[in-house]
Amino acid sequence: MSKVAAVKFVDYQTSVAKTLDLVGAADKLPNSGLIIIKPNLTNSDRPPVTTPVVAAEANEEQIKQKALGLQKVIIAMGGKAAKKVIAIKSLLVNIVV
Repeated sequence: MSKVAAVKFVDYQTSVAKTLDLVGAADKLPNSGLIIIKPNLTNSDRPPVTTPVVAAEANEEQIKQKALGLQKVIIAMGGKAAKKVIAIKSLLVNIVV
């Protein structure tokens, strides 16, 4: 059964870290390979329609910490019509073929 955690929001780094701890993420993350974070960044609408960039970055940083740096963690976007995956980091866009 999947675990769900709800925490009082403090800031993205603190809240994401606490949430990942409560669901036992460190024990569930793979020991190697690629972890892709796919936030909802589909258009320029403001949250809650899209995921705040700082929230996506907090998830990336916290997952890297919980995974002990053994995996590659990226923030990526793509759709069923996409021919390429777009990797996003700190508002800079790189095309990954």
